[in-house]
Amino acid sequence: MFRDLFHRIRQYRRQQRQQRANLDRTDAAALATQAQPDPTRLLLVRNDSIGDYLLYRPWLRRFSEVARGRGQRLTLLANAL
Repeated sequence: MFRDLFHRIRQYRRQQRQQRANLDRTDAAALATQAQPDPTRLLLVRNDSIGDYLLYRPWLRRFSEVARGRGQRLTLLANAL
């Protein structure tokens, strides 16, 4: 009874290790096809409403100045409102 239980546990662990190894290979293959990050560009994502943007705007100006000072280009991705 215990031997069968231990066998099943070992089999489960072996399957889990195999699945993790397969995911690692899949992730590596997917990342290999992507373009390398460009250190001269920054993407800033904001997904909140217009009121939050108005409060955030002064900080965004300062962030943009710092990015330009470092020779980077800032792109803002935000809600259409």
